[in-house]
Amino acid sequence: NLLITYLLVRYDQYLVLHPLVIIDYGKRIKATVIIPPVINGIYTGNNRKNLIGNLYQSLLSQTYKNFEWIIVDDGSTDDIDEIIKSYQNEDRILIRFIKQENGGKHRAINNGVLHAKGELFYIVDSDDYLTKDSIERIVFHYQYICLLYTSPSPRD
Repeated sequence: NLLITYLLVRYDQYLVLHPLVIIDYGKRIKATVIIPPVINGIYTGNNRKNLIGNLYQSLLSQTYKNFEWIIVDDGSTDDIDEIIKSYQNEDRILIRFIKQENGGKHRAINNGVLHAKGELFYIVDSDDYLTKDSIERIVFHYQYICLLYTSPSPRD
């Protein structure tokens, strides 16, 4: 006795029926709501302004748009803050810029995670380039896993 509400979602070139709400009318009512998560991409770097443009372009081309790019500048002496301000002024994706004294990559990542508001996060480097569906695939598989572990068991 299940009631499942589906949402039609594009995944690559396919349209997929994605479970949105699952209600189990068995012995007790149990509902599961699956909401697409906010994702945080965390970039930490020091003096890498000449490489960050390709990463930015790959983030602009993402098919999944519900993400925030958190940039933790780990004590750069180049003018990366001016580049990031220009990206923020374009207002094409949500960007949060955090400047800190040089403390190493591990501290910069921890600082980025502290500022992350999303359900998931991933770490990218200045020389990374994401395929246009990278974040969409993360969300798709994450929701699939959530569905597996929140769906009513046949033994319930």
